Amino acid sequence: MQSEILPRAVERLHLEELEQRRRVRRLVDGGDWACSNGDVESLAHVARQLIADAPRAIQFDLVAVAELASVDFLVASSRWSELSGRLRS
Repeated sequence: MQSEILPRAVERLHLEELEQRRRVRRLVDGGDWACSNGDVESLAHVARQLIADAPRAIQFDLVAVAELASVDFLVASSRWSELSGRLRS
């Protein structure tokens, strides 16, 4: 019985990690769509949603994208392009 608990726990963690990766990929796709369609609000929303799941090194850049989106969309979308590749890996 106890020997079954550990494999199930590892499997559950693996499934949670896979779901988080899928969520991040979907959001990154949404951010790419927002950039290509000039959708300021959607880009800012996606960037904010990703902050919690992103590596610490990228979180500051996501905050910048979210803030810049309504001020300078060209700069925000350029920064997004740099980040999206890093988020996909």
